[in-house]
Amino acid sequence: MGSQPDAIVTVKNRIISLDYPHKTDFIGLIEFSLLKVCEFYKGKKGRIKDGFDTMDVLRAAFSAKDVRFKGAGFDRQTFLGGAIGFCAYDMVYDCWLDISSGKSPTPDAQFALTTKTIVFDHLTNETFIVITPFIPARGDAGEIYNKALEDADKLASTIGSARPSVLKKNKPLKINSNMEKSEYEEIVRKAKQHIIDGDIFQVVLSRRYEVITDQTPLELYTSLRSVNPSPYMYLFEFDGTAIIGASPETLMSVHNGKVIINPIAGTCPRGKTRTEDEEFAKEMLGSEKERAEHVMLVDLGRNDVRMVSKGGTVKVDDFMSVIKYSHVQHIESTVSGELRDECDQFDATRAIFPAGTLSGAPKIRAMEIIHDLEKDARGIYGGGVGYYSWNGGCRLCHRNKDDNKEWAEGNCPSWRRHSCRF
Repeated sequence: MGSQPDAIVTVKNRIISLDYPHKTDFIGLIEFSLLKVCEFYKGKKGRIKDGFDTMDVLRAAFSAKDVRFKGAGFDRQTFLGGAIGFCAYDMVYDCWLDISSGKSPTPDAQFALTTKTIVFDHLTNETFIVITPFIPARGDAGEIYNKALEDADKLASTIGSARPSVLKKNKPLKINSNMEKSEYEEIVRKAKQHIIDGDIFQVVLSRRYEVITDQTPLELYTSLRSVNPSPYMYLFEFDGTAIIGASPETLMSVHNGKVIINPIAGTCPRGKTRTEDEEFAKEMLGSEKERAEHVMLVDLGRNDVRMVSKGGTVKVDDFMSVIKYSHVQHIESTVSGELRDECDQFDATRAIFPAGTLSGAPKIRAMEIIHDLEKDARGIYGGGVGYYSWNGGCRLCHRNKDDNKEWAEGNCPSWRRHSCRF
């Protein structure tokens, strides 16, 4: 895939690496500040005020800066610095559920507000250095501009001298779960009863796994990228914790006032030959169960997008296409809408979050059942990973396989979640 972002992750101690669709990668350098939102700490000045939630904290961080762009080439699909990080599933307790989330292993949201970013375009094999400095009220714009050029030259020099990392073979893993098999089967039976009783149409349950590995976060990320290359891949290092993952699915994106989601539901394996590949795909598309599930989630997505879109603009741009990945094939659709004038990317996130593919339908009742049945807080699993740009754009992918890693000297625990949809 062209230049490897792994090779320059050591530019700074606090680095964020994202591989994105259309063969574009981001390396974010935390030069501005780190915004952390959790149950007992909501923003820099204390708890969130009544009637406000995590999205309001992120919006306030952006609103504190007067961002203006001059000159050509600044279309709103270009990432021009901003917030890079994640929203945990437990953000739903702020946005939708009037109940306590319990003890979560991660903040509700954590974002680096960055003014320096390295962007790789593997399609053209080009690397861009994006610097968006802020000018204080009495600052010298010319002086700040010249300093930005100097910083860009230094980063270019650093990139040119980077060396790929060397992987070491990992030892056999011992896996532990927060639930015994019998416990998990019991909550599955309870969830099915909710469906029989008519409370919900579907729900996505999960349980947590813990393994011990001696791989560093970078080694684990590089191994994952090699074994399971995906449209979205990411490595975050925040406060002694690494967030590592691969995802095929866009949670949401906003560009030029248009909000887009890509529901995925329906899975089959890849074939050993092209003919077998097509046979598997045809069987999947012909499955009554797969089609019903997909249609249900597309309808849910249309309803979510409609909450923040202008009347008559919500549409299904693409319906039930088969997308092929390294190990599986998925049924995917695209739903879009034009944001209302009074709505922004944070309103869109609130409306769409969490995705129905990782919660259920109807969404709020499904989330209440998840809260009742699952043993502990989900943390980042079921949340979103991505960026909000200073120019109003954003893109988040699903956090559909959780891999949080806390490290110190020696072996490191790594947490994963496994989900099951009904």
